[in-house]
Amino acid sequence: MTAACAAVYVFMVASIPLKIKKLKNETGDLLLKLSDKSALKAIGVLLFGALLIAVVPVRSFPVYLAAVFLGVALIAANMAVNETANSKLNGVYSNMIISQSQAIKYDDIESLPTLAYEKDEDTTMVDFASLEILLRDGRKTQLVFADENERTQVVETILSVCKRLKP
Repeated sequence: MTAACAAVYVFMVASIPLKIKKLKNETGDLLLKLSDKSALKAIGVLLFGALLIAVVPVRSFPVYLAAVFLGVALIAANMAVNETANSKLNGVYSNMIISQSQAIKYDDIESLPTLAYEKDEDTTMVDFASLEILLRDGRKTQLVFADENERTQVVETILSVCKRLKP
C-alpha cells in the first residue's frame, strides 16, 4: 500500500512541468502579472507529504490509520501540485485568469456577483481584496489577491477583455 502511494506521489510531483505546459497552451497573452506568495507553502506541503509517506512503513500503524495518513498525504500533494503549477503562471491572460490554485477560463464564468453590490451603501463587510466568481455550472469560487489595488487591476483587466461580465 505504501509503495503504491509513493508511486502515485512521485507521478503527481513529476507532472508539475506537464501541467505548466498545458496551462501555457491555454492561457493566451499575459495582460497582468499577479503576485505569487504561495509557492514556498506548497513546497512545504509537498515535503510534509513525502515525510508522511516515509513514516508510515517505519511505524507499525493499524491498517486503517496508515490508509488515512497515506490518503491525507496524497490529497495534500494534489493541492500542492496544483498550487505549484499555477503559481508559475499567476496572472490575468487573454483567455483565463490564474490565481493561486485556480485556473478559470472566461468562457466558464457566468458573472462576477460582487461587482453588483460592492458599491451599494447598504452593503457592509465587503472584502475588497477578493473577488467572487459565479461559474456557468452554478458553483461559486473566490479569488483572494494581495491587496485592494491588485484586485482593482484584475477586475479592470477582466472587464476589458470580457465585456459581457460588466454589471
